[in-house]
Amino acid sequence: MLNLYENAISVIVRNYSTLREQVKCLPIATQFDLYYRLYVEKQYTTLANELCDLSTFAKLLIQCEGRRHLLHRCFQGVIDTGCNLASELASNFRIRVNNHLVNSKRRDDSNRDECCKFIIFDEKKLLKFGLALSSFLIEAGWFAECELVLLSCIYLSLNADRSDRKLDDCDRISSSFFISSLTFDSYVKLLHVYNNYFRFEKSEPLLKYLQQFIDELQLERNEEYNIAQAYIEYSQFYSFRSEYEKAFFWSEKALSLLTSKTPVITVIDVLRQSAKACVVKREFKKAEMLIKNALLVAKDVFRIDEPDWLIDYPNIHPKIADLFLDYGFYLLNVDLINQSVKLYQMALQWRQKLFQGDNDSDCCRNLLVALAHEDLAYATYVCEYSSGEFDIAKDHIDTALTILEALLPENHLRLASAKRVKALIIEEIAIDHPDKVTEQKMLQESQELHFSALNMARNTFGEMNVQTAKHYGNLGRLYQSMHRFVEAEQMHIKAISIKEKLLGCDDYEVGLSSGHLASLYNYDMLLFEKAEKLYLKSLSIGIKLFGECYSGLEYDYRGLLRVYSNLNNREKVEEYSQIFSNWLYLRESVNSVAKEKCPLRSLLTVKKLSPDQIYNIFKSDVS
Repeated sequence: MLNLYENAISVIVRNYSTLREQVKCLPIATQFDLYYRLYVEKQYTTLANELCDLSTFAKLLIQCEGRRHLLHRCFQGVIDTGCNLASELASNFRIRVNNHLVNSKRRDDSNRDECCKFIIFDEKKLLKFGLALSSFLIEAGWFAECELVLLSCIYLSLNADRSDRKLDDCDRISSSFFISSLTFDSYVKLLHVYNNYFRFEKSEPLLKYLQQFIDELQLERNEEYNIAQAYIEYSQFYSFRSEYEKAFFWSEKALSLLTSKTPVITVIDVLRQSAKACVVKREFKKAEMLIKNALLVAKDVFRIDEPDWLIDYPNIHPKIADLFLDYGFYLLNVDLINQSVKLYQMALQWRQKLFQGDNDSDCCRNLLVALAHEDLAYATYVCEYSSGEFDIAKDHIDTALTILEALLPENHLRLASAKRVKALIIEEIAIDHPDKVTEQKMLQESQELHFSALNMARNTFGEMNVQTAKHYGNLGRLYQSMHRFVEAEQMHIKAISIKEKLLGCDDYEVGLSSGHLASLYNYDMLLFEKAEKLYLKSLSIGIKLFGECYSGLEYDYRGLLRVYSNLNNREKVEEYSQIFSNWLYLRESVNSVAKEKCPLRSLLTVKKLSPDQIYNIFKSDVS
């Protein structure tokens, strides 16, 4: 029977142009099978014509929820051929909303009571589809197109009885205007879009508007409104801007609002964003508890039974890849670098499986795939820093930038991070390159990338920002490689000064920059007493945060041994030679354990906690 059905699908696909109208009469599940077969057989032009139809896409999205990941593949397959399907659907939805409101206004007042039910029903159905479409576009990273859909949804819900209002005015509604929970959700999604597309100039006023609305109506404990989701978007906004105290504050507020009735996706989002807020605050035990519970919730929701979350698992949901990246971020920051690389590899594989499927195209034009390449490039760079093997890292960052530059406007802030990663990788490759002409050319390219990233960060965040400071520190390292030692010193001092003012004197970032300046003084400027003080400062911060076997201690120990050797301090040379030998033994033990197992297997021994338990642990002094 199955073969007969498959044969019928094949016949229809082969004769699709003549049978197109009859296909519309088939059950939606059968239509989905036909569209997916068009994708598999690479008939993208025909598939694009079908998916651009708003009514068709609405039925596929809402009535075939269980096959959402296959719809993502079809969607991305069309986009990779050059058709901007996301933009087409967003524009068509906007036109549909405008037409609906115009037609509603023209209805004869004498028949208004009779037609009122129809109007309300149609508006709700249209709004339901708009919100479903916006979620779909967010999952796939089409934020600019999603903005138009969400503005149209807000326009529809706020202006049904005032259709003469312009669409562009809908994000400037007075804060005293009451909005429904559905409209509130639309605004929260819009804030998520602005955050992730780095439209901070729009995020900030929207955040203030939402909070004013919450405060005026005292909605924080109102279960009709998803306030926890709003607060976690606030946290994300401040996290992107490196305002870590505020990000931590709003993540705590969001955690306090979680209950058994909170939507499960909100629970996952709150846990994962709160974990990231804890990581940058160096509260690692809390971060571990939060991210592991987020993974356990997702494991139950998406019914994943495999201990290693295998890539061929049928239920490939975008949220799982997000969680892998967040867990990888945690592992990278607690110095479990090999395991971090594994998680970033899994995240990339899941996103490729979701958006690229079995397509053999070289480059999937998807923002989220590009960001996964970027994260993996940086983790691989860190992992291979001591080995000097950077080819894999460079391949990933080149792929990331190729996609990002194709999708984003020139000088979009999203490009700054990727350019920084590429500059770091190129610099390390250049240092070991045997040809001096090629070395200088690569170092010059690295400088241009660093300058571009610095200017974007400085223009967006200003001088006194952690991101700006990081770029100064990167330039300091580059200038050291270029033998421009005075400029290198200036950059490192500037980076340390900004980081200390923003993060305190004992933060990881301060220790990192102190170690880099110590290296400059030690190896190039021969200022050994200054180098000694900075190495000891870097050591102290590293041991305090990560313990005696922290990988970054290697460079401090090696540096101190050179310093004390040049100062003819034999006692210190012997002391630190012994300490360094003990460190090497500890690192070998840690690395052998980390390489043997998948980090997700550790979840088998973790008990999932209730929202109250999570919040109580979060508030306790466990870090």
